Parts: sequence; structure tokens; C-alpha cells
Amino acid sequence: MTNTQLQADLVEGHNRVSILRDYKANSFPHDFCRQQTFTGEVYPYEVPDQKPVQGGIITELPGYIIKDGNFFPGIYQNLISPLFTVEFDNDGFVKKNVEVFKKIMDGQVEKTKKSGQSADLLRSHIRHEIFSPSLFRRQPTS
Repeated sequence: MTNTQLQADLVEGHNRVSILRDYKANSFPHDFCRQQTFTGEVYPYEVPDQKPVQGGIITELPGYIIKDGNFFPGIYQNLISPLFTVEFDNDGFVKKNVEVFKKIMDGQVEKTKKSGQSADLLRSHIRHEIFSPSLFRRQPTS
């Protein structure tokens, strides 16, 4: 979802919806996941019929989407982005993977900009319109 397969799919460039099968105690409450690319373009992923299993539901949700050369981060990638922080990591494995994922995301923003489009990491997040502006002021790079 955040590294090897994602990188391979982005290099390949074919249209793809990477599906995550997610166990939930209750049904996923939405008919669509409206995933966004770095330009704010929306891909309305239709959640398929959910499958009852013992003690809950299996829901198929978008891990990520590649459509016509555009990358739409998935619903759980939006939990990592845009802050890319790691709170607990005993051996550094999670932090390393999050750092690689951030580089992938930054690279996709730059790729989108090079195509002549206005792009920003925040626009790919479904809640970007309600983020606190003070959280995302650009910090000078050294």
C-alpha cells in the first residue's frame, strides 16, 4: 500500500484500483469513497456489496487508484498523509516505510506539476478543506 507494489504500479502506469479487504465490526457507512489526486480531481470509487462474515463485515476499499496517469491516494494512505508522523516504532521499520511513502507522494506531486497542472499534496486528502492552515504553513528548507 505504501511502498513496493505502489512503486511498481506507478512505474507501470496502467489504470489500476488496488483493493484492500478490510474487516469491520459494522458495515462501511458510505456508498462511495471519493479519492482525490494532487489537483483535487475526484475518483468516485463505488464500494462493492459488503460481505458478512462471522462477527462482522469484509469491505473492499481503495488502497490507491491510478487512472489515466493520475495517482489517487487511498483511504488509508490518507491516514498517513499529509503529516507522515510516526508515534511508536521500536525498531524503525514503520518510520522507514513512512519516509519512503512520503518520497513517493512528493514525487507524484512534482510529476503532476511538471505536466503543467497546479498540484499540492494537501489537495489529495479528502479533508484538506477543513485542515487548520497553521498546521501546513510551508517551512523553509535548509
